Amino acid sequence: MTGVFAPLLLTLSTWLGCVVEGQVVDVMAAPFDEATVSVVEMLPSEPDAWVRAPIHRTVITARTGRFVAMGLPSGTYRFAAMTPGHATAHFFGIEIAPFCKAIDLGVLTLGEGVAIEGWVIDRNDTAIENVSIIVRRYQAMGIEEAVRTFTDAQGRFRVGPLGAGRRYSLQVLADGYRMGSRTELVPPLAEPITIELERLGGLSGRVVDASGTPVVDFLLRIRGASGPSRSVHRPDSEGRFTVEDLDEGIYTVIAEADGLMPAAVEGVEVIAGEHTDDVEVVSTRPWAVSTRSDATFRRRDRAS
Repeated sequence: MTGVFAPLLLTLSTWLGCVVEGQVVDVMAAPFDEATVSVVEMLPSEPDAWVRAPIHRTVITARTGRFVAMGLPSGTYRFAAMTPGHATAHFFGIEIAPFCKAIDLGVLTLGEGVAIEGWVIDRNDTAIENVSIIVRRYQAMGIEEAVRTFTDAQGRFRVGPLGAGRRYSLQVLADGYRMGSRTELVPPLAEPITIELERLGGLSGRVVDASGTPVVDFLLRIRGASGPSRSVHRPDSEGRFTVEDLDEGIYTVIAEADGLMPAAVEGVEVIAGEHTDDVEVVSTRPWAVSTRSDATFRRRDRAS
C-alpha cells in the first residue's frame, strides 16, 4: 500500500506546500511595518536540467514585522527583505524538503542604507548629463544585484540605499564617450567620487566605383594603428556610411564589394569629440591604396 500511496502523498505535500515565516527589524530591533519580502525559487543551472518558470512571491510584513509565505513546494529558495532607506537583507539557499510543515527564518535585520555618489565629467571638467550609472554587487550563488540611475544636469548621481561594507562595481555609459568603470567600491565612501569620461570620434563618407557610381552593398572595415579592426556591413542606395564611437587616432578605411576589388583610404584622422566627414573610398582595378593627400574629408564637432 505504501508504494501505491507514496506518489499521492508526495503530490499532496507539494500542493499544500510549506509555511516559511520570520520577522523584519531594524538595527535597534524595532519591527518594520509593511516591509517587502521577496521569495524566489533558485532553479538548477545544469544544461540537462528540467527548466520551468521559478516560483516568485511577494509578501508584506505586519505591524509586528512578521511575515508568512505559505504554500511553498519543495526546492531551494532565496528570501530578500527590503524597505525604503535601508539596505536589503538576503537569505540564500533556504532548502524546503518534501513534507515540510513550517520553517522559521528568525529575525532579518535591515541595516541603515548607504549610498555611492559623485560626478561624471569630461576631460575639460564639463559635467555630462543623462549618463547611465549601473552599480552591481555579485552575491552568493552567482546572483547579481544591479541598481541603475542617471546623472542630472550638473553631472551628479547618487545610488542607494546600498549595504554598508559590501563590495560594488560601477559602470558608466554615455553616448559618444568611452565606457567608464570603478571596481572594489566599499561604501560608505569617505567622499564623492569623480569619473572622467573620454570623448570618442567618428567618421562618414561613401563608397564609389571608378566611374563615381555609388556602391550600394559593401563591407566596410575600419583599421586603426592598434587593436582589432571593426567590420560593418553597409547596404546603402547612395553608398554612404557612418561609423561612430572611434578612439582618437589614424585609421585606414577599407571597402569590399562583390564584383569589385577591395579599396582603401589611409591616413584618415579621427579626433576625440569631432566627426571626420566626406571620406571617399574609390574601388579601382587593380587593388589601390589612397593616401590622405589623395582623399578629401572634413571635420566637424560631434555636437553639431
